[in-house]
Amino acid sequence: MKTITLISLCILLTACASTQNKQQTNISFTEQLKVAEEAYTEARLTDAETQYLQLTLTNPEYKEAWFKLGNIYARQGRYEASIRCYEKVLALDNQDGKAWFNLAVVKLNQSRQTLQQAEQTLAPDTAELKQIKQLTQTLNQVSKGS
Repeated sequence: MKTITLISLCILLTACASTQNKQQTNISFTEQLKVAEEAYTEARLTDAETQYLQLTLTNPEYKEAWFKLGNIYARQGRYEASIRCYEKVLALDNQDGKAWFNLAVVKLNQSRQTLQQAEQTLAPDTAELKQIKQLTQTLNQVSKGS
């Protein structure tokens, strides 16, 4: 009888400890999310990045953290990292229209950057430079909705 009572007590204590750990994890997640959102809103992008990265480690399916990381990287001109984050959002939810839109904008900016680099690198008066300039002009017109 003593053994059954002792085993029951151990199970009860383990269950209580487990519940307490879950509550601490949820509070920790909520607090961390609040800190991340505050840093993001205040444009403290390095702090926000650190917090959102931590959130993705503990909650890899929390797509909002991936989305915010994509935005941070896009603002910093870190297009490859931004693309990976938006693609992660879309892997979690392929119906996320904001992620599709931001992914397209980042890829357009990446294309502009490539075209600008080509214009600065190619020799003047070449057929390729003329094509690059035409493509840049067309891309700019399309982006403006003209």
